[in-house]
Formats: sequence, C-alpha cells, structure tokens
Amino acid sequence: MHFYLLLLTFIFVILKLTNIIEWDWYWVLIPIPLSIMLGFVFLIFSLLFYKLNNPKSSLKESMNNILK
Repeated sequence: MHFYLLLLTFIFVILKLTNIIEWDWYWVLIPIPLSIMLGFVFLIFSLLFYKLNNPKSSLKESMNNILK
C-alpha cells in the first residue's frame, strides 16, 4: 500500500515538474503524509486487536510481539 502511494507521489512530482499538471505542491506531495497516517492507523488497530485477544499481556509485550 505504501509503495503505491510513494509511486503516486513520484508520478505527481514528474507531472508537476513537466507542467502537465498545475496543482499546488501541497496536493502533489499529499500521498506522503497520507502514507504515514495509514501506517499509524494500521499500527493502532493492530495493537487494539492484539490487546483484545490477549488481555493479560502488557502494552510493551504487545508492541514487541507485533513488531517481530
């Protein structure tokens, strides 16, 4: 998912630099923060799902198990 957003950013930058699109740079680069936000949302949902299925484990243990 993140690869496609970065590829889209690269395409938007090329189109902007060649004057094919006349968007503001904000819109050209918006896939980068979108990719970061999606990563955080995925991490939060993963932690919540793991915590709901393993209520006795601590948050630190949950984070270590998810990141393995």
